Amino acid sequence: MSREAKANMQSVKSAIEQLQTAGETVTVRKIHGITGGDYNTVARLQKELSRLEIDRLSAPREVSALFDTLADDLYTKTRNLAMQEFEHERGAIRQKLAEAEAERDEAGKAVTELSARLSGVQHDSKDEMSRLQATLLEMQKERDEAREEVRFANASISDVYQQKADALALQKSELGAAHQIHTRSLTEAHQTQVRMIEEKNQAFLDALQTQLDEQKAKCDRLELDLKTASEKQNELSQELLFQSKATGAAELEIQRLVSAPSKPQSEARPASQEQAA
Repeated sequence: MSREAKANMQSVKSAIEQLQTAGETVTVRKIHGITGGDYNTVARLQKELSRLEIDRLSAPREVSALFDTLADDLYTKTRNLAMQEFEHERGAIRQKLAEAEAERDEAGKAVTELSARLSGVQHDSKDEMSRLQATLLEMQKERDEAREEVRFANASISDVYQQKADALALQKSELGAAHQIHTRSLTEAHQTQVRMIEEKNQAFLDALQTQLDEQKAKCDRLELDLKTASEKQNELSQELLFQSKATGAAELEIQRLVSAPSKPQSEARPASQEQAA
């Protein structure tokens, strides 16, 4: 099938006829695959053509009333389902965002504490401490990036929800214009519309679940990295404490020897032996 550069009424009509000739189900996605151009424009033109076809058929008033009832029920149930799913997922994302912020604050406290300890470390340990500090800062940066991604996902969900709500409202108004359709055509159009809405909702929920799983996996990885860095920090702190104590003891011994009065060689030898011991 060829793909046109821009969608218009004639190209959309030709695409519909092409799909019908091929025995395929006519959907906006398939029409857009043939015509190209803006997806919303293709959807609008397809619905205008559907309305023209509906006006041409002219159905009984009882059928129109039945269709209005079914359309209202479908719109209400679909909107309520989408709203429930959105509120549930938004609450989960907000909870994850709060957890990410708390973990970021804990990491910041750890970095502050480590910086304070670095001020008293000897020269031979500065390179290792600098590397560890850089690692912790990098992990903090990744935590902030994860938080930003969660915030972006939350905003994207709100936008998608608004778009779906607008689309459902538009669908309701367009369904209200189908008062003249034939009973058989009305039933087929209703079933097709329900199937399209269910497919779109399922695709949206699947994509949202995938995005949430990816964010959870990234948070888990960051937590594991933070735990490993914290353990290594504790080991290094113990080693630095031991070195500090040893250095302090050596300095005290040197001061004691320097301040002690000179003694005969015979007395100095036992002192040297005692120091060696």
